[in-house]
Amino acid sequence: MLYARTIVEDAARPVLEREAAQYASYPAYAANFARLGVEAGDTTLPRTGGTLAEGVAAYGAVDELVLRAITPTGSLDDLLAFVDAAAAQLA
Repeated sequence: MLYARTIVEDAARPVLEREAAQYASYPAYAANFARLGVEAGDTTLPRTGGTLAEGVAAYGAVDELVLRAITPTGSLDDLLAFVDAAAAQLA
């Protein structure tokens, strides 16, 4: 199983980057990222310039992929818009 933070709109990218930086600041997570040879932002979907569908496809060998919805405000309206956009992108 893999847990990944994800966005479906560029307006949410600053929130995603802030969360990735926060995880990178925790010593245990920082040590794990170092062992894996990745940056915290490398563990998010989509990476800059990619699409959500491409990011999900890259994890095809994973039995279960849990996506954490990151939206610009975290409001219910933003979360519902995320679900609609993600469903359209992954269809």
